[in-house]
Amino acid sequence: MGNELASYQVSLKVLLKKDGVYLFLRDAESGFFDLPGGRINRDERNVPLEKILQREIAEEIGGNVQYKIDKPAFQYRASKDGQDIFITVYEAEYFSGEIVLSPDHNNIVWVDPKSFDTLKEPFLSQEGYAALINYFKK
Repeated sequence: MGNELASYQVSLKVLLKKDGVYLFLRDAESGFFDLPGGRINRDERNVPLEKILQREIAEEIGGNVQYKIDKPAFQYRASKDGQDIFITVYEAEYFSGEIVLSPDHNNIVWVDPKSFDTLKEPFLSQEGYAALINYFKK
């Protein structure tokens, strides 16, 4: 084995909580469950992470949603479109506003963490699914 370093794109996502349940999006292309958020753009090198996350949330669930971003909750790796992605998921609290999905997603599901591990739905990353299970067990 060599010492060649892995190269990852970076993604920021939120685990948006409302009244004890969490928002999941359905990816329109793959059908996988997803969380609101996305990758950092090349021109955002000096932009604060919270601002990038706010941009991504507005793109994916609309600009009228009111929420508060909290601390990082967990991280995981995934692959999409031939790219390896390193994802940091932040806790966030939903307050109000209509969720308006981008064309990238075609459905939303509010999931109770008590029944999360019984879902048989597909996830982009098994490591991400395991991280969610571990997070909800805490």
